[in-house]
Amino acid sequence: MTAAAKKRVAILGGGMAALTAALQLSEGNWRDKFESITIYQLGWRLGGKGATGRVDKENRILEHGLHVWLGFYDNAFRLIQKVYDDAKRPANSPIPTWQAAFAGQDYVGVMDHHNGQWTPWLFWIPPNDLTPGQGAVPSLGESMKRWIHWMKATWDDLDLPDKEQKARLSTKLADLEDRIVEPAYTSDAKAVLEQVSAVSGTYSTDGGAQVIDQRKWSLLVETGATILHGLVAEWIWSYAGLEKLEVIDFAAWLKKYNTRPGFADLAQNPLIRAMYDFAFAYENGDVTRPNFSTAPALRTIFRMCLTYKGSIFYKMKAGMGDTIFAPIYEALRNRGVDIKFFHKVNSLELSADRKRVERIHIGLQATVKNSPYQPLKPVAVGGTQPLPCWPNQPLYDQLVEGDKLRACGADLESFWTTWQDVKEVSLEAGKDFDAIVFGISMGSIPFVCADLFDASEAWANMVDNVATVGTLALQLWLKRDIQQLGWTQHSPIVDAWVEPLDTWADMTDIMRFESWTGSKPGSLAYFCGPLEGGLAGQGDPGFPSRALGAVEIVVDKMTASDIQTLWPSAGSRGLPADDIMAKYVRANINPSERYVLSPADTARFRLAADKSGFANLVLAGDWILNGYNAGCIEASVWSGIQAANAILGLPLDQGIAGR
Repeated sequence: MTAAAKKRVAILGGGMAALTAALQLSEGNWRDKFESITIYQLGWRLGGKGATGRVDKENRILEHGLHVWLGFYDNAFRLIQKVYDDAKRPANSPIPTWQAAFAGQDYVGVMDHHNGQWTPWLFWIPPNDLTPGQGAVPSLGESMKRWIHWMKATWDDLDLPDKEQKARLSTKLADLEDRIVEPAYTSDAKAVLEQVSAVSGTYSTDGGAQVIDQRKWSLLVETGATILHGLVAEWIWSYAGLEKLEVIDFAAWLKKYNTRPGFADLAQNPLIRAMYDFAFAYENGDVTRPNFSTAPALRTIFRMCLTYKGSIFYKMKAGMGDTIFAPIYEALRNRGVDIKFFHKVNSLELSADRKRVERIHIGLQATVKNSPYQPLKPVAVGGTQPLPCWPNQPLYDQLVEGDKLRACGADLESFWTTWQDVKEVSLEAGKDFDAIVFGISMGSIPFVCADLFDASEAWANMVDNVATVGTLALQLWLKRDIQQLGWTQHSPIVDAWVEPLDTWADMTDIMRFESWTGSKPGSLAYFCGPLEGGLAGQGDPGFPSRALGAVEIVVDKMTASDIQTLWPSAGSRGLPADDIMAKYVRANINPSERYVLSPADTARFRLAADKSGFANLVLAGDWILNGYNAGCIEASVWSGIQAANAILGLPLDQGIAGR
C-alpha cells in the first residue's frame, strides 16, 4: 500500500469503546496501513463514564459511580492484558501489571425486604483456577447443564417436608442435567422444571416460621427453574437464540412461566430486582417503571454466574482511571497514537449528497502551551514509586488560558458550561480524515448529529427509541469500619437496597492508593443508583447545581434514616456528622454520562458498527447493535473491536470471544 493510500482515522470520544477501537487499529505495524490515528477528546482526561480524578492532599479518588469488572469479561480482560504489556510500566510501579490492578470479589448479594424487615443475602461464589481473557467461552447449552447441576445440589440441601417428592424430583433433575439440550426431551424437561419451580415456590413466601436461609435458597431454585423452563419452552439453546427475547421485558417474560403472586414482582423478589438495579433499568430513572429486555438480562445472568473465570466480580484496586485509562493512555502514547485533549466535538456535517461526513466541527476549549498535553500527575502512595493518575481538573500550568480557567472554576466537561471555546476547528474529509470512529455516548447524539438523523430515518428512530438514564453516586470515607457499623458478614457488593441509592460496595481497600496520613478512615463506601429526570436545555447553566441539590437531599435522607437498615450500628439517628471524614456526591446528568438502557423491543433500533449509513463513518459504543446490547464494559469493548474490524475490512465479529 502506498503512502498516499493510507487512511487518516479520526476517533471521536475517549470512552472505553473509542479507546478499544484505537487500540485495535494501532496494533503491530499500524503505520503500514494508516497515515495517522487521532483521538479527539473533550476536556483533560480519558474514560467517559469510567473517568476518575484525584483531589486534596489525601489524593482521594473521585469516581462517576461504582465500577466493577465481571469475571466473564473475556474481551475486556484480554484487551487490558495487552495494554499493560504495551504501557511498559517499571517493575517497581505501584500497579505494574494487569494482575496487580484487580482483586477478586467473591461475596455478592442482595437485600431482601420481607415482612417489613431488610435482611442481607450474601452469597459466596467460589473462585476457580481460570484466567479471565484466556481460554474458551462456554456456550449457552453448556451453561444450562451447569445450572441444572447447581440447582440439583441446592435442591438436595433444602429442608423440604415431603421427602419422597423431594427425592423423586432430585432424580429427575439428575436426568435433566444430561438431556436438557435435547429438543426431543423438551416436554419432559418442561414438566420437571415446572414442578421444581412450584414446590420451591411454596417455601419462597411467608411459610409461617420460615427461616431466612430456606426462603433464600428456595427462591434461588424457583427463579432458576423458571428461567430454564422458559428457555426450554421457547426452544432456546444458544446465545443467538436469545435474540428473539429482545422484544419482552424480563419480569413480564418470567411471569409467563411462573404465575405465583409476587414471584416476578421486583418489590418481592430481590433476585430479579438486583438485575434491574445492576443495569439502572428504569425508564427515565423512575423506579416505578422498570424495563429491561429479556435477552441482555439472560445473557448477563448466564455469563455472569456460569462462565466467570477466576472470580465472579473484580474490583479495581485503585480508581478506574488509574487502573484502566491511565495505562491505556500510556499504551496508545507509546504506539504513536495522537490524543488531542480539549477538543469538544460540536457537530458532524454531511456532504451535499448526504452520503458521507464532510466536516467535523470541533470547539477548541483551551490552548496547550507545549503540545502534546501531558495529562497524568504522579501520586505518591505508601512510599512506593508514584502512580500515574488523572487529576480532577486540568493541569492549568500547561494551558495558555490556565489562569483564567483556574480563577473561574469552569467545568470543561459540563454540557452547561459558560466557558467559551477559544476557537472552532473544522476537520475536512480527505484532508484531515478519511474514516471516522464515532465513539461518543448515545446521550450526546441529538446535540452532535442533527445532520445525520435529519438525513436518515434509521438515525432518527435510534435517537427516539434507544433510551438513556441519569445516575447518582455517593462516596463516604468513614471513621468506622464496616464491622463497627454493624455489618456482620464479609466485605460485599450488595444490590436491591432502598431506592434510589440501591447498590452498596465496600471499597475500603482502594484507600491504600490514596495519600492519607495521620488519622485514616476505617472504611470507604460507594453507593449508586438511577436518577430520575431528563435534560435541561443547554441555555440553563443552573441545571447542574439543581440536580446536585436534589441528589444531596436523597443522600441526606439515606444517611439519616435508611442507612440503619444496612448498618444497624450506624446510629439511632443515622450516621453522625463527625463519622463522615469526607464525602463526594455526584449527579451524572451530562449527555455523555447518561447510562444506556436496554428496554424491551428497542434493540431493533440500534445501528451496527458498519451500518451507520454514511460511507466514512463507523460506530462504537455500548449503545450500538453489538450483540450484547446492554450498558457494560464488555459490550463497549465488543463494539470497539467491531468498529476497528469495519475499518480494516474484516468480518465484524472477528476476534470477539463469546460471539
